[in-house]
Amino acid sequence: MHRYVGYALMLIAVLTVAVWAFSKYVQPILPASFNNDLVLLIAGLLGVAGLVAAFKDAIELFSLLSHRNSGDETKTSSSSVITGPTQIGRGTLAWHGDVFQEGSTKIAVNNSLELSGQPKSEVTLIETLIRDIQKSLYGDDTQLPYVLTLSIDLCERIGLSDKYVTWLTKELTGYEDYDSFQRQFDNEELFEAWMENWAPYRLVRPYVKFQYLSQETGQLVIDKWRFVPFIIAHPIAEVVRKIHAARDRGVREFSMPLRNVPEYYAQVVSFAAEAPIGLEIPPDLEVFHDVSDLEKILNGVRERILWLLRDARQHIADN
Repeated sequence: MHRYVGYALMLIAVLTVAVWAFSKYVQPILPASFNNDLVLLIAGLLGVAGLVAAFKDAIELFSLLSHRNSGDETKTSSSSVITGPTQIGRGTLAWHGDVFQEGSTKIAVNNSLELSGQPKSEVTLIETLIRDIQKSLYGDDTQLPYVLTLSIDLCERIGLSDKYVTWLTKELTGYEDYDSFQRQFDNEELFEAWMENWAPYRLVRPYVKFQYLSQETGQLVIDKWRFVPFIIAHPIAEVVRKIHAARDRGVREFSMPLRNVPEYYAQVVSFAAEAPIGLEIPPDLEVFHDVSDLEKILNGVRERILWLLRDARQHIADN
């Protein structure tokens, strides 16, 4: 932009000097009538050149305004999507798809839908939902709660598996702690299978840092001792907030006093007592986990939304 301003100023300066030189040295020796005609000719040529130059801009402005009006209509229909789910009911839904690719994941997505026996407005709503999910999925992190909300609405409208709605709701509203969540399953194997399939990225292994003198080298060593996994239970919006706050502060770890987590404190006491190097537990010892543990959650959610779009396509084709 600054470069173009410089060019414009240079052009104005050159034209000013040219006009001054012409009026001072050329016009005095020309007949008066010719000077008047010359002025009118130059003014006319400048006017025609201005119209030609402005014509393209006028066309682009008109096109921009037209797209903006159509965009407002799309936003209006999109906002009506999330006011409440409406079941499709009976009818045949046909999918005509293209390919949507993000990173290493490649899935088929919708370009147009045909629904026999149903109002056209319902098809439009489903198209809008899928388009908005695709558009926002890899946008700003703060858009993920919106993507989850749209995905719940999509699942309910096309009758996709309730398992997806369960997972989407937990991501949107938050998980329980590890033990409470595990008790919702008949046995530990079912719980572990659900976590492995739906939310393995939610399991992290926090750690404490021990500082001691190495018996071999005599140098100070900082070592990490990790605990059994626990669930990061925050809703997705809180996960995003914590990541952004950590980035703003330039930190790569979260911490809390170890004494605030009694089960971990007991494990550390047992570990320190059995350690051959004679570890001592300072009263201010902290337990840590990495910011990257939260960033994995965002990646995991995005990947499974792509799975949802793939399964939605298959579900529509089969029904």
